[in-house]
Amino acid sequence: MEVHHHTHTDPVHARTSRKKLTNYVWEFLMLFLAVFCGFLAENFREHGVDRAREKEYMRSMIEDLEQDTTNCHNVINRNAVIIQGLDTLISYLSASSHDKNNINLIYAYCIKYRYYNPEVQFSERTMSQLKNNGGLRLVKQKDVSDELSVYDQGIRFCDRQRDQALHYYQVLDESELNIFDFAPIKPLWDSLSRTDVLSVPIETIVRYVDSKTRLRTADATLFSKYMNAIIYDEVAIASYNNDLVDQGNRAATLIRLIQKKYDLKNE
Repeated sequence: MEVHHHTHTDPVHARTSRKKLTNYVWEFLMLFLAVFCGFLAENFREHGVDRAREKEYMRSMIEDLEQDTTNCHNVINRNAVIIQGLDTLISYLSASSHDKNNINLIYAYCIKYRYYNPEVQFSERTMSQLKNNGGLRLVKQKDVSDELSVYDQGIRFCDRQRDQALHYYQVLDESELNIFDFAPIKPLWDSLSRTDVLSVPIETIVRYVDSKTRLRTADATLFSKYMNAIIYDEVAIASYNNDLVDQGNRAATLIRLIQKKYDLKNE
């Protein structure tokens, strides 16, 4: 006769098993919470670092924009003076006859107002860092990000117009070689390279070139071509100036926007 024994579970053993399972669950939860909190803390730290970097970029951007504003203002004023001087040069070139006094004035105005071609070198230090180092992703203020893109496009546009003005400046160089003989006044060119030629009184230049100047030709056709080239140069300079005015206004607007959004107005 088979005897069947009932299986009895040891109450103490059962409680121990249930206790261990509960411990595992709690340990898992505690580990999960620790990892999750660590993730949140790291994310919060990175967010703080990113915001600090963003603000530092904006401080640097304001410095660049202020420098651009100053440079634009200076070049706009100098180009306006050059345009006025070129207008006077055209009036002397279009004279019915070219006596010694007229030739001296033509030389003097050519030397003073054709000596160099002012241009703005924009401060792209911060903009280059933002574009090349992935810094643009740090700019969370959408309106600031949009205006930065517009400003960067404005720089490209100004540079293209500058190149156009430089092209006509070089065309004038070629025309002048057919009309003027600059060899006798080379010492003057050398001395002007060490000063701001626009600040030199025209009378000073006239006195220097007196008795040293002569025209290679008095051909009316060459004079006409030269005057037309000056007009093209003036138009290109004026267009460049208009673009610089617009860009200077963009810079001023962007400075105010950044100061407002990043609380930098009083810094």
